[in-house]
Amino acid sequence: MKQMKRKGNWFMRFPILPAFAVPFLSILGMSILLDIIVSVIIINKPDLMQIGEEISKITSSILRIMIAFLIILIMKLGTKGRFKFGFNRKNIKLSFILASFSVLMIADNIIEGFVFTNGLQTTAIGFFVAIIGGIAPGFFEEVVCRGLVLSNMMDKWQTKKNYVLKSVLMSGIAFGVIHLINLGSADMWVTILQVFYAAGVGIFFGAVYVRTRNLWGPVAMHALIDIAYYLFIWPEGFHLNELISGICITVVFTVIGLYLIRPQKQEEIVELWEEK
Repeated sequence: MKQMKRKGNWFMRFPILPAFAVPFLSILGMSILLDIIVSVIIINKPDLMQIGEEISKITSSILRIMIAFLIILIMKLGTKGRFKFGFNRKNIKLSFILASFSVLMIADNIIEGFVFTNGLQTTAIGFFVAIIGGIAPGFFEEVVCRGLVLSNMMDKWQTKKNYVLKSVLMSGIAFGVIHLINLGSADMWVTILQVFYAAGVGIFFGAVYVRTRNLWGPVAMHALIDIAYYLFIWPEGFHLNELISGICITVVFTVIGLYLIRPQKQEEIVELWEEK
């Protein structure tokens, strides 16, 4: 029985592996399914080709949400309900309070949107794409990168020195590095900048999660950040304002995240995560 258990859980025993493999494989699988689904839709409904990009974005968002639920289900069944993703009432108020620091990023997206973009989405389908396109990554990325990856690090590294700091930093960095997958579809410098500020935001949301063991705040605020971005029509290419805001976001949210898990809070965090 012990041997079977080791074989079944070997993947999760090395936290760095799922930190990169699960998001990458999820995105790869989603991309393959997306191509198939959109192709079938266009073949059967050629008149929809003119809104093919919107259909692709909507389908992609639905697939992300479905994959997130599938991961939750797999972990629940695989651990017989022992694995917790933080979707509960405990510390939910604190989760939202701490996550509310991300209002700074929401405000930044809105201000830059009005100053540097081609304006707001003006069509009903554009508005709908912005809403579901913000909700989907907010839910998917928090479930995978905080709910699964960070929880696993906190569990597997709890005997190591400074494991709280190590878990938050490594999960945040992994979250940033995963964005290199966008090199195939976006400007190189935009993608590299995204890696850095995604890591900073990942550290921040990771800190909120380990402080509360509740995922509702990060999911909701992450979704609002993305919705505020997608409501605008952004010009292509790399721009100076993106560099400045990207550097500020990286530094500010990394600092806030590290402050949330400062040494004075370590005992409180450890006690929270030792609860069964």
